[in-house]
Amino acid sequence: MPAQKPAMAVPMYQRSLRPPSTAQKEIRQIYILVMGLTGAGKSTFISVVTEDSTIPIGDPGDLDSVTDKVQDYIVNIPQRGSNIVYEVHLIDSPGFDDGTVADCKVLTRIADFVNTHYKLKNTLAGVLYLHDITKAKMGCR
Repeated sequence: MPAQKPAMAVPMYQRSLRPPSTAQKEIRQIYILVMGLTGAGKSTFISVVTEDSTIPIGDPGDLDSVTDKVQDYIVNIPQRGSNIVYEVHLIDSPGFDDGTVADCKVLTRIADFVNTHYKLKNTLAGVLYLHDITKAKMGCR
């Protein structure tokens, strides 16, 4: 049997160092609320961006909302040339002008979700308001 080499003690400072290839990723969370009229394509947009085909999407021309509660979907976007990964939370919301749920109830659901996340120090970085370009323009004439 060959003689074994004695084990060498590894100094404490060397044990905690990690090689660059396994460096920890810095995760930065970004919250973006996606709002709009029913049928504007909010869930479709989020499904495409997150590449998540399990997100329920309504049929074209359907006037009833498929999304009935505020739902958070995540997509991770790494920053090139760094160890930073942006964890983007796209927040899908029920549509306005639904016909089955009053707009004030939709707004209350959205406000409750945002308020809960605000208390957890998860503030919104932005709001996307989607509008179906085939519909009449918004605003006064």
